[in-house]
Amino acid sequence: MPWSAQLDNYYNNFGNGYVPYFSVIGADYEYLSGGNNVSTAISAANNAMLGMVNISVVNPISNVILEANSSTTIDISDTFMHSQGVAMTYSITANTNPDCCSASISGTTIYLDALVAGGFSNITVTACAGNLSADDTFLVTVLDIYPAPLNPEGIVIYPEVSLSWEEPQALALITGWNIYRNNELIASLSDTQLSYNDLPEDGSYIYTIRTQYLLVESSPSIPIDIEIWNTIGDVDASQEIDSYDASMILHYVAGIEPGGLPFPWVEWRIERADIDGNGLIEAYDCALLLQYIVGIIDEL
Repeated sequence: MPWSAQLDNYYNNFGNGYVPYFSVIGADYEYLSGGNNVSTAISAANNAMLGMVNISVVNPISNVILEANSSTTIDISDTFMHSQGVAMTYSITANTNPDCCSASISGTTIYLDALVAGGFSNITVTACAGNLSADDTFLVTVLDIYPAPLNPEGIVIYPEVSLSWEEPQALALITGWNIYRNNELIASLSDTQLSYNDLPEDGSYIYTIRTQYLLVESSPSIPIDIEIWNTIGDVDASQEIDSYDASMILHYVAGIEPGGLPFPWVEWRIERADIDGNGLIEAYDCALLLQYIVGIIDEL
């Protein structure tokens, strides 16, 4: 826009003591001319008009909460605005956790598919027109309505496998727990029982625990790998062969019950103490075990 201001000592050039000024102000461009430079002002006007063309986010996309294995759509037809009403194209340009939630777009519709429960993903949508673009990012939270048991653990106290777990925070009512060994259901427990002792045959096993809800069973817990073997020499079932095992054999030979429970002389413990396999537990079994412990012999 043209404007003028009185400046001293300029009246000889302009006759009325006023100097014409031209200024152009745009969104991203300004021009101020202190002279009668009309052509520069016109050029600046064009640049200012270009600077006022933009894409803006007028209605940001709200964050989304989904249940696992569910889907939803989002209409973004009013999310972005082009200052001159030019048509825009849209794309998904970022997804921080696609394993948790997949995202695609067609026209002005976003399609979300929740995959893995208990996760988060930031998804960015970009609107483009020519060399202009704008982004909008929103958060997707995937809830697990029926979570599996937490922190499952398993230890071997021969001949038992002792399992334990923690109750998850669930929106649905928990009615019990299901115990699986190698993907086979072996026990169903009440909701108040957070441990279980199994008596499998010797071997290698994978245990999982599932939460039982009123009508739905959860996905499996983190698997627990267990190996249980009747190991000759490991008399106290500590999964280590040491001098304490030798002392237990001597206790047996001397007729001393080693402390009662949890170390009763049951059949499997007697088998482990019979180092030479002659069907008897003798001082010689203790001697063989000590030779193995100190490295004099390599195997039992």
